[in-house]
Amino acid sequence: MTAPPDPGALVGTSPTRVPGVPEITLALASEPFALWQDAADPFPYWAFAWPGGQLLARWWLDEPALVRGRSVIDLGCGSGLVGIAAMRAGAARVTCVDIDPQAIAATRHNAALNLVCVQTWLGDLLAGAQPAFVATADVVVAGDLLYERDLAHAVLAWLAERAHAGAWALAGDAYRNYAPGEGVRVVHAQPVAVQPAVETGPVRAARVLEIGTR
Repeated sequence: MTAPPDPGALVGTSPTRVPGVPEITLALASEPFALWQDAADPFPYWAFAWPGGQLLARWWLDEPALVRGRSVIDLGCGSGLVGIAAMRAGAARVTCVDIDPQAIAATRHNAALNLVCVQTWLGDLLAGAQPAFVATADVVVAGDLLYERDLAHAVLAWLAERAHAGAWALAGDAYRNYAPGEGVRVVHAQPVAVQPAVETGPVRAARVLEIGTR
């Protein structure tokens, strides 16, 4: 795997309390529109706290027994918000996974900001052989990844596969276009405060979907 860049390279961000999860501070876009317009490929999803991830983080901090003592995989971790919240809630181990090296750098940086330790893995769990840590995960979660058709299909298939293997599979979703209409169960829902510059207004409805059966 390619080594991720130095966290000091997270330009255009500043330490910011997450709108709906003020217990957690992340390196977020200081000027969202400017960063959005200047972004190269891949887009810096890690510089924003997306509502599906915020809801998962809020839920776990409010109900820590959901993840306490468990092994968690945060798929498409971005900023690391969900994984950091899981560790703050008492998870035994969290592995934050992303295909973007800059997201891995941001996650490591943000974990240090919040005085927690998470494992990171740079790569694509949606394609190819699965590393050993996947088989031992109790909880697998994807925060706000259902915004594009092919990605949503692959994420949901992977979560369903892990659910079949015995993990608790969850997706945080802000009613994105490619969220499934059936075959899932809403286990938590509430509005979350978001960055108005990147969402339609300061509050957005969000929910946690359970994929498969436990």
